[in-house]
Amino acid sequence: MLGLDEGQARIGLGAMKAVAALHGFTEEERRLLRACAGVLGVSGDVDTLPTSSPEEVARAFPDDVWGHRVLQALVATAMVDGEVTQEETDLIDGYAKSLGVTDAHVTNLHRVLDGHLMRLRFDVVRRVPLARQLLSETYQEEGLHGLWKFFKAARGRSELDGELAWRFKRLGMLPAETFGRQFWQHMTERGFPFPGEPHEHVPVRFIHHELTHVLCGYSTEAEGECQIAAFYAGHKGNDPFVFVFLTMVMFQLGVAFNPLVTPTKLQWDPEKVIRAMQRGAAINTDLTDHWDFWPDLAQPIEEVRRKYNVLPQ
Repeated sequence: MLGLDEGQARIGLGAMKAVAALHGFTEEERRLLRACAGVLGVSGDVDTLPTSSPEEVARAFPDDVWGHRVLQALVATAMVDGEVTQEETDLIDGYAKSLGVTDAHVTNLHRVLDGHLMRLRFDVVRRVPLARQLLSETYQEEGLHGLWKFFKAARGRSELDGELAWRFKRLGMLPAETFGRQFWQHMTERGFPFPGEPHEHVPVRFIHHELTHVLCGYSTEAEGECQIAAFYAGHKGNDPFVFVFLTMVMFQLGVAFNPLVTPTKLQWDPEKVIRAMQRGAAINTDLTDHWDFWPDLAQPIEEVRRKYNVLPQ
C-alpha cells in the first residue's frame, strides 16, 4: 500500500472525498477515488467513505513528504471534474495549514483559478524535468548556437539536415514487426516531419518522446498524452506530480497552456493514468536520458519492450 497502513489510506481518501463533496460527488471524482483506493488496497464503496478533517489528516501524516503527496492528491481531486472553485482551494489551503506544508502545486492551483497564466506557465515549465534536461543538454553539448537552433525549431524554423532525415525515413524499409518500422508508420500516418526535415515536429534530442509513444502504445491524442506524461511521472523521481498537473490543466480543465497544443476538457482518465504510472515505475532504463535508440530500431518491437521491461497496457 505504498508505505501507508489502511488507516492512513482511508484518511487520505477521506480528505479527497471532502474536496470532491463540496459541489456534489461527480462521476469523475468517484472514478478518481475508486482508482486511488484500488492502488492503496482499500475496499468498500467510495460513496459511503467518510470525509476526513484537516486535523485528522495532520495527525495521520506528520511526515512532510506524505504531506505533499496528500495535498497533490487534493489538487488532482479539485481539477478532475473539469472545474476549480474558490471553495475547493480554500479547503485545500486549510489542509495545507494543518499539515504545515507549502506545496507549489497548491499555489499553481490558485493561479489557475485566478487566471494568472503567465506565472503558472513559468513555474510549471521550470519544474518539468524534461524541459530542464533538454535545455541543459543542448547548451552543454552545442552551446548558444544549439539553443538558438532549438528555439528556431520550436517556432517551426528548423535547420535542414537531409542526411539525418533520410536516416529516419529509411526506417520505413524495415520489416513490419520492427520498432523502427512501427515508429516510421507512427510519424508518417500523422504527417509528423522527421528530425532534419522542414518544419520538424520535434528535434532529434527530444525524439525519444515519439519513440516512447510507439513503445508504450499511447496515442498522440489528449488521452494518450495524459498517459505518456503519467509514464514519465512513474520513473522521474523529482516532482513527478508536475507531469500530472500539467496534463490536467491542458486536457481536463481545457486551459490554453502551450500554443502548440490544443486544449480540451475531460480527457484525463484516472484508471489509465494510474496504470501508466505503474508501467513507468517498472521500466529499467530512463528512456529520456541519452537513450541510444538506433540499435533498438532494427529489433522486433516486442523484444525492445522486454529489454526495457515495458509492461503490457
